Amino acid sequence: MQDPFDLLQLAATFDLDPAALEAAYLRAAAATHPDRFDDPLEQADAADRAAAITHAHGTLKDPVKRARVLLARLGGITQAAGSPPPALLMEVMEVREQLEAALHEQDQDEVVRLHEWAQARRQGHLNTLSTLFAADPTDTDAVTGQLNALRYMQRMLDQIDV
Repeated sequence: MQDPFDLLQLAATFDLDPAALEAAYLRAAAATHPDRFDDPLEQADAADRAAAITHAHGTLKDPVKRARVLLARLGGITQAAGSPPPALLMEVMEVREQLEAALHEQDQDEVVRLHEWAQARRQGHLNTLSTLFAADPTDTDAVTGQLNALRYMQRMLDQIDV
């Protein structure tokens, strides 16, 4: 599979401008759209390229997937596997207990508060990733740790119905 940054002709950076990503995607999608070709073989090839471009766009639009691509470019681990830092793990366990109690008591205000907490923590980890990639992108252990923390925050957000 081709590198999504290369495919969309974008600089490999974590802090990707959303407007630049959309413009690059639209430009590449228009250039490879199957309807631009008359020959059935060219149409099939264009359809494959269009699918790859759509996949690249989706990958770069998601900050976690984008971070994994950047890690892969650096030769680091591409899957965020493992546990978050122990302090975060304990904090998440405590918040999950609070969430369970709020759900049991049908305390929607508390559920919303915990959802906002998880969103804020997720954003904090995204900000830290941005800083890491800007300052020292070769610190793949730190990046992987942040990805692990993000995974926990995202899982919590996915489980909170607000």
